[in-house]
Amino acid sequence: MEALSRTNPLVPEDLLDSDRDGVTNVAEVEAHGDPLSADLDFHRERGYGYSVVPLPPTATSDRACYRTRVENVSLVPTLERPHPFFPGEFIPAGTNEVYLYLQVGRDNDPRGAGVGSLFIQEIQYDPDTGRTPAGMISLTSDDFIVGT
Repeated sequence: MEALSRTNPLVPEDLLDSDRDGVTNVAEVEAHGDPLSADLDFHRERGYGYSVVPLPPTATSDRACYRTRVENVSLVPTLERPHPFFPGEFIPAGTNEVYLYLQVGRDNDPRGAGVGSLFIQEIQYDPDTGRTPAGMISLTSDDFIVGT
């Protein structure tokens, strides 16, 4: 963290607020900000946020359940590019891929990584017309690729 954020490795970052904007260096790095710049306006406009709220298990399963929300994901215009997995195919210009990865640890195995889930959403973005799909994108657990 110290090398990427250009902060002092001898000072605990969870207590330091180098730019004196009321947000600790650690919190700024976690939010993809700059701990050396008072960038609250930038965060309000462009910084993404997320929340994870534990829910009770469903009636049909004892799996851990969570309500998650990710918001304010910045999109950019992109160029057409070759598809990395399918030779001869191209990903259209304007395609942004948003990866949502969730990892749940196991209470009974502190060394275990738990179960991971991945969802990839392609969103087309054009500065003149906006994004497609527009609005909120709702997901269910069936939308995710589950790993171990």
